[in-house]
Amino acid sequence: MRLRSTFCFVVLAALCGAVSAVPTPTRVWDLNLGGYVDKPTVADLDGSGRLQIVAAADNGQVTALAGANGAILWKRTYPGEVFRNCPIVADVDGSGLAAVIVAGSDSGTLACLNGFDGSERWRQGP
Repeated sequence: MRLRSTFCFVVLAALCGAVSAVPTPTRVWDLNLGGYVDKPTVADLDGSGRLQIVAAADNGQVTALAGANGAILWKRTYPGEVFRNCPIVADVDGSGLAAVIVAGSDSGTLACLNGFDGSERWRQGP
């Protein structure tokens, strides 16, 4: 799947309640992540006040992208895993820092990643 900023723009406009004021979207960036991404998540992963995109793909990759330009911020791969679910972004320990939780559907991986750099905080399953 190719993530497009037009998708991100429309989603963000809908979240802000400005759907009626959305101009005709134009493509700002385009990126092929090498696998199928069903439901990307939009969140502020690093506390910058800017939104990033987290995508979990059917090729076992979890990737964080800069929302403004599509630059890859970090990537983590789980060989043999298939992600078909939307990543969850939450402060899981009350630290004020974002964590990304992903659940695999093939081998049963459940992992919690640091939202800032993608390092693995914990993992259950193979």
